[in-house]
Amino acid sequence: MTMSEDPAEITRQAAKRAEALLRELRRRYPDALARSIRDAEAKGQPGAPQWPDWCWLPMGSAFAVIAPQHGQRLLPGDPRVADIARISALTTWRLGKGVYWLDSEAVAPHTEGMWARPGVPAERPLQPVRERLLGGGLPQQCVYIAWPPMDEETKRKLGPLALRGLFLHLEYDWNSGRPELRLLIDRDGTWDGLRGVPVPLDRPTLLAAGRELAHEGLSILGLDADDEQTESLAEKERAGMFALWPTILTLIDPSVVISGFDHPADRPQPAEPRTKGGIIRWRGAQDVTRWRVSTHQPRPTLRAVP
Repeated sequence: MTMSEDPAEITRQAAKRAEALLRELRRRYPDALARSIRDAEAKGQPGAPQWPDWCWLPMGSAFAVIAPQHGQRLLPGDPRVADIARISALTTWRLGKGVYWLDSEAVAPHTEGMWARPGVPAERPLQPVRERLLGGGLPQQCVYIAWPPMDEETKRKLGPLALRGLFLHLEYDWNSGRPELRLLIDRDGTWDGLRGVPVPLDRPTLLAAGRELAHEGLSILGLDADDEQTESLAEKERAGMFALWPTILTLIDPSVVISGFDHPADRPQPAEPRTKGGIIRWRGAQDVTRWRVSTHQPRPTLRAVP
């Protein structure tokens, strides 16, 4: 095994990338982290917005960072629109700072189950995934999944699906009350290389979710398309989600074992607020913690005593 194929080294490099993106967030939007904490702590207070516990903080908070004036709108094509997904994922990831590696044997069963027959994707219902996610399926409020390194030929073949990692978190849409799984694809470790992809969880299948995203994309651009064009766009949307779906299914699979790279007996936990005098206080994690998703229990190791 070369250094570039070593999961421990891959996750160490992923941790550095994620921390660098967090620093870039602070540079571009100095108030974003503090704003997210204030908005999360306001939940439950009189006159404050309310939302389900499975979402740490709706993306409306990230929108307010970019457009702080009440009633302010962003026009299609405004580059700050893409920053909403970036701010939301990174402020949520900061709570636990978890970087995850998925062993290939853990992913394999879910990859095989994605196909009805060779070359034909299976249309799996989204309901079981939605129930698992909203019931606490993610090990932390937001996770970053590290990807194996790709050579230039592989990157060329995969095109927009070539990535370095993937942030995952849940979103509650303030306007519609709908649940979404939010993907933030890290294509190259840069701010502009982060691409947000929403997956509406109340749709029956991934193709149905793709159709909705296609319609929304055309509507935002003010374009009309016939059914054939819309269906073609929907298939492209599904293709992107389909390629990443085995990773998501693996992470929320209750049969997998998630253990610490440095301390195999450790297990990830969602961040919890502190309560003092009836007031909730959230704090971000100080350091990145690396986790391994596998099919078996790790061998116990001795923990150093300080």
